[in-house]
Amino acid sequence: MRKVSGFTRRMDRIPVIDIGALAHNPADPDTVAAIFAACRDIGFLSITGTGVLPALVTRMRDMVQRIFAIDEQAKWDQAIRRE
Repeated sequence: MRKVSGFTRRMDRIPVIDIGALAHNPADPDTVAAIFAACRDIGFLSITGTGVLPALVTRMRDMVQRIFAIDEQAKWDQAIRRE
């Protein structure tokens, strides 16, 4: 493993980056560098420090999990088709 701009590079873990500093300085160099490195080196990231209420994050996560749990055929039956 190697250290990459504030997180340890591991392919079994998505980097978690606190973006709270961007509220006061949208160009915060440490935060921007960590986001860039995560996107470049891993391709994914998870963010904290958004100001979004934890209850809303939990509710959204639960909804997404329910969507992914739906049978694939049922999803296709509800798909919007562009013709």
